[in-house]
Amino acid sequence: MNKKKAEQRHALRRFSERAQIRFSKQLNAVFCRKIRNTDAIFVKRSSNRVTIWDIEHEKRTYTCVYDKIRKQIVTVLKVRDNDLSSS
Repeated sequence: MNKKKAEQRHALRRFSERAQIRFSKQLNAVFCRKIRNTDAIFVKRSSNRVTIWDIEHEKRTYTCVYDKIRKQIVTVLKVRDNDLSSS
């Protein structure tokens, strides 16, 4: 198994475990597009290759780790529901 496949498998497991959603290739593409188009909020750089982002999607905010070399989400760290009732 190569590194990209291992990262995909890890992301699939963590999204299922922490966000209770199925992380598909299509959802990975949506999240990566938001990062590349700066629709996500940059949190910090973890290394030269890995960055951490807050990504809003379907009334939730996902704190995700992104691998810029492989152009994919590595894992989800935290999931928060967006509270729209306070505005």
